[in-house]
Amino acid sequence: KHSSGEQAMKEKKQPSFKDKMQRLVTISEQLGDSQTELEEALGLYEEGLKLYAELSKMLKDTSLQVKTLEKELLKESELQSESENEIDE
Repeated sequence: KHSSGEQAMKEKKQPSFKDKMQRLVTISEQLGDSQTELEEALGLYEEGLKLYAELSKMLKDTSLQVKTLEKELLKESELQSESENEIDE
């Protein structure tokens, strides 16, 4: 068994979609600031690209899950309709 403290640490290691989006917004704001040094801007840009890729993958995976659920629900609905039609006949 994992203690709740261990579980909380794992959750902190994996930032949520919202956390990643907030970080990406912060990076975008920092890149827009004329006071940001070139070296720092390059590091921020790289971090932003990685976050963008992670967020895109999360969205794609979630979209796939939704489509799979929709197909399953439609299939169940069709099967239910068929069995109801058979009862009516």
